[in-house]
Amino acid sequence: VRVDGIEIARMGLHGKPDPDMFLEAAKRLRVKPERAIVLEDAESGVKAGRKGGFGLVIGVNRSHQEGALRAHGADWEVSDFRTVTVESKAKSEGADVSPENLSALEHMEELAQKFEGNRLAFFLDYDGTLTPIVDQPEAAILSDDMRETIDRLARYSPVAIVSGRDRADVRKLVQLDTVVYAGSHGFDIAGPNNLHLEHEEGRKSQPALRAAGDELHQRLRDIAGIRIERKAFAVAVHFRLVEDSSVPDIKQMVENVAGQYPDLRITGGKKIFELRPDIDWDKGKAVLWLLEALQLDNKTLPIYIGDDETDEDAFTALQERGIGILVSHDPKETEAQYSLRDLDEVQKFLSLLIENVQGRKM
Repeated sequence: VRVDGIEIARMGLHGKPDPDMFLEAAKRLRVKPERAIVLEDAESGVKAGRKGGFGLVIGVNRSHQEGALRAHGADWEVSDFRTVTVESKAKSEGADVSPENLSALEHMEELAQKFEGNRLAFFLDYDGTLTPIVDQPEAAILSDDMRETIDRLARYSPVAIVSGRDRADVRKLVQLDTVVYAGSHGFDIAGPNNLHLEHEEGRKSQPALRAAGDELHQRLRDIAGIRIERKAFAVAVHFRLVEDSSVPDIKQMVENVAGQYPDLRITGGKKIFELRPDIDWDKGKAVLWLLEALQLDNKTLPIYIGDDETDEDAFTALQERGIGILVSHDPKETEAQYSLRDLDEVQKFLSLLIENVQGRKM
């Protein structure tokens, strides 16, 4: 994105050393300031980065006045961009993370070494991972072959389906009694042996979600192609079938409605805006809860496979003790260590893992 002096003047924002320019850029990138880096060669820009609460402020010293930018708040000061390298936090702390989207299929030998001596546990997203992304959510039907693969896998290892869908919805689609279902991004979990969690704080946000859902329906119902989906712990605005020119207006309306409900926050995904409880809970937190609830100790190696930005929370949560695999045809920035290109590769990978675990004491 590009936010320059002309843009902020048009929007009525303040220039440096106020952080408005950087904050607007972070907003458009859908990234929290604390997870973004500011690179600046001016003292006013360094001050703006620090004032805006950005995670890292790097001062680029072009005037050879060493220490000047650091004195105004830069975390680092460099004179040459080539001295700056980018790696994930987990990698800097020693975790085995690759930014190159290494193919899980092409690195099976390497993965097999990691599996050795460990019990495996699998956490699988649904849409885009086990089924293709489709225009209508109800059309995302699990194939018989994929269902059989998951069922076979569950005979040897714990398996959980972790989805943004309501738990009852994803349970109806998968139709297996041998797996755990974590619906609503982990706000509602149930599985074999009376396993159950329904997030108490999340329940308190349900009246706000109902009211917000009603208002979004009233505001957006006349937009061609729009779909408002009311869930137990979320309201989803699907715009996959909407004209691109209408998306900014939809986004603004969702933001306006969300602003009326302090208990809710906006999250994104593939062609979707979603209102969820503003609680420190996500797929990553849900996976960590499941590891404890299922009594899976450090000798268990959790493997998470997903395709959406909501799955990044799980990839991050497992960096120090598990394996994250992104499903994406194209390379992209991710906290996952490995990748698979599509559903066919997901099924092939799971089938190979079944062969790996057969005969082992899991």
